[in-house]
Amino acid sequence: MYTIINKYTGQEKRTHEMFRCSNIFPDLVLEENERVVFVPNELIEQLNDAYECIIAVDEEGTATEVTITKTIEQWRQENLTLSDAQAAKISEIAAAYQAELTAGFSSLATGAPQQFAYAQKDQDKFLKLALMVAKNKIPFPYPIPNKDGLPVPHTAVQYEELETDIMNFEQALQTKLVLLTAPAPVGSIMNAETVKDVQAIVW
Repeated sequence: MYTIINKYTGQEKRTHEMFRCSNIFPDLVLEENERVVFVPNELIEQLNDAYECIIAVDEEGTATEVTITKTIEQWRQENLTLSDAQAAKISEIAAAYQAELTAGFSSLATGAPQQFAYAQKDQDKFLKLALMVAKNKIPFPYPIPNKDGLPVPHTAVQYEELETDIMNFEQALQTKLVLLTAPAPVGSIMNAETVKDVQAIVW
C-alpha cells in the first residue's frame, strides 16, 4: 500500500492499494510538496479506521508511525443527516429501554425491599404465574424467587401488590419510550430539528 502525503505536515492525502512495481502510479500527478511513501503491513490496519491521519516517514520513504486525528466513525458522526441521526438515536434509546427493563424492578409488597429480575424468561414466568393465580391454582403464601434466586413467600394480598409494582414498572418505561421515540408530534427524537438536538437526547 502506498500513500500520498504532504512531506512537511505528514498528513495523508490519498491511499492506493497495489503491489510494489517499477511504475507505481502511472497516471498519478503529484501535487507540490507530495511524495510517495511505503506503508508497512503492520501499519496498514491502523489506516483502515482512519479518515484523517498523520504519517511519520523515515529518510528512505517508509512510514514509521501513524497518528489518527479523525476516525471514519468520527467523520460519519460529523456528517450525519437529520434522518440518520434520528434513526441511530431511536435504536440507542430502544436498547437503553430494553436494558433497564431486563435489569428488573424493586417491590415492597412483602414489607421489605426486594429486587426481581425481568428478562424475557422472567417475564414469561410472571405471566404464567398470573394465569395460574387467575385459575385459583396457586396456594398462598407462594414463594417467588427474587433477583438472587432466593424464594420470597407472598400472601395473596402481597402478590396483588407485586403485580401492581410490575404494572407500574412496565408502564413507566413504556411511557418514557413512547415520549422519546414515537412519531411527531409526540416523540422528542422526531420533533428534533437538528442533528445536535437529536444527539443531546438521552434515555
